[in-house]
Amino acid sequence: MIDIYRVSLERVKVVADDFVVVSYGKTMEEAAHDHDTTLSAFLQRCSEQGLKLNIDKLKLKQKEVEFIGHMATGEALRVDPAKVRAVKKMPVPTDKAAVQRLLGLAAYLSKILSDITKPLRELTQPNVDWHWEDP
Repeated sequence: MIDIYRVSLERVKVVADDFVVVSYGKTMEEAAHDHDTTLSAFLQRCSEQGLKLNIDKLKLKQKEVEFIGHMATGEALRVDPAKVRAVKKMPVPTDKAAVQRLLGLAAYLSKILSDITKPLRELTQPNVDWHWEDP
């Protein structure tokens, strides 16, 4: 039996009514175990709180998942290819509203880059001990 309050739910990412369980491991077996443990704890907490989940949206152990404009894989977090296509197909701005749309998309993409590079920026701060590890 899993003690659900000892399982960290840092690996459960929730936005609005969607969630993703992120798992890690040096092997696929370790990652699967990590996933199952975290998912079980999350589902137990949902049950305790009376939260109902939509079984039709459930996808288990995906190697690649689209989530809030990102494409998450076992190797990296990338911008969703659909967002990249949208930028490439975006017409040259011809008015204020079009410039605002372009800036909004640029701000969205810069936020992703900022999130990804945060651990690197933290290493450059004064009084921070150098520590590098694989995720």
